[in-house]
Amino acid sequence: VDDETVFEIQRRSQTARQQQCLPGYNSDSEGLSSEIAGYFARRACFRHLNVKPVQTVYVCGAPGVGKSTVINHALGRAGYPAVYGDVRAMVASASGTEMASEYFAMTLDDLVARARALTPSVILVDRVDVLGDAALLSEHEDSTKLATVFAKFIDSIPQGVFLVLESSLELGELPMAVKRCESLQHCQAIGIPTAPRREQMVKAVLGELLAEIPSNAGVHQKELDGLCRRVAAATPGYVARDI
Repeated sequence: VDDETVFEIQRRSQTARQQQCLPGYNSDSEGLSSEIAGYFARRACFRHLNVKPVQTVYVCGAPGVGKSTVINHALGRAGYPAVYGDVRAMVASASGTEMASEYFAMTLDDLVARARALTPSVILVDRVDVLGDAALLSEHEDSTKLATVFAKFIDSIPQGVFLVLESSLELGELPMAVKRCESLQHCQAIGIPTAPRREQMVKAVLGELLAEIPSNAGVHQKELDGLCRRVAAATPGYVARDI
């Protein structure tokens, strides 16, 4: 994993620190950042009491629902250095080797080593849903080994490192080896936005557009609110990307 890939999330989280969260998702971002900050603030206490804290959060949701935006904003709020890995890219790079599972394990170990050097730090692993993609994994004779290797990675995260996993699959849809991980107990689902959330998103998008229109354009707030409500009502099932 090259430095540019590993530290991409640092750039993204630093940018998110200056940005607002996805409209309507502030509570999701705050919840995740609180989990991260709470772990680092209380880890000495957990160690003293010999209690295993929540050190891994599995963030799931439909494609385009806004998982990456929420996670990046949460990491920006928490303020800890982070390293980034993409399971799809890791599996693709391992597919050209004779020992795919061993290569996959080496890539994950490299992520842990880089995060350990930055302790306290966060590891964000994206595209975990690849491990539940039967069509893709059918190309690998040792696909079961890949899931087992990833499960060992989750359970071996060292003290002082927090792990965030991002996926479009629910936890129960992952391979058995992964969903049975002792450390994988906390799941945060980012759902399809409700009508009020969709209205907030539409307001944010239109707000950016209207900022470029001269003030004498005659657009009144009441008209804008009505338009946003109508668009929100007409877009059930839409995710953030669609809006």
